[in-house]
Amino acid sequence: MDYPKHRFGFESGNVVAALQILLAGLAAFSPFRIDSPGFTSQAADMKPDSFSARVVQVIKRIPKGKVATYGQIARLAGNPRASRQVVWTLRSLSEKENLPWHRVISSSGRISLKGEGYTVQRSMLEQEGIEFSPDGRISLELHQWKK
Repeated sequence: MDYPKHRFGFESGNVVAALQILLAGLAAFSPFRIDSPGFTSQAADMKPDSFSARVVQVIKRIPKGKVATYGQIARLAGNPRASRQVVWTLRSLSEKENLPWHRVISSSGRISLKGEGYTVQRSMLEQEGIEFSPDGRISLELHQWKK
C-alpha cells in the first residue's frame, strides 16, 4: 500500500520513523537533558542538607514492623506539601540507598503500587508482621510509625 508523503518526509504508514523524528526533535530542546546546563540528577545533587537527603534519612529510620505515609515522611523531612517528591525519591534512590521502600504507603493505609510491585510490597510487609484488612488496607492506628 502506498502512503502519501507528509511534509516531514516520511510516509504516513511509517509510525516508528515519525516517532523517532519527533523524539529527536524534543530531545534537542528538553530542559531535562542530562547534558543541558543546570541539569543535575537527584542522586548526583543530593547534598546532606537537601530535602532528598532528609527524606532518605527519615525513610531509613522507619522501624521493622511499622509503616509511614508519603505525607508523614514529607512533613518529617521539612516540607509537608512534598509527598510527590517523596515518591520520586523512593523511585530514584531506593536501591542505591538501600531504603526500606516497602514500609512507605499512602495516607489511606493502602499500598500504592499495582501488579507485581503490590504483591512484593505486601509480602515484605506481612513478613514484618503487618496485617491487612480484607479490603487490603493497613491499620495506621496499629502499624503507623509514631515519630
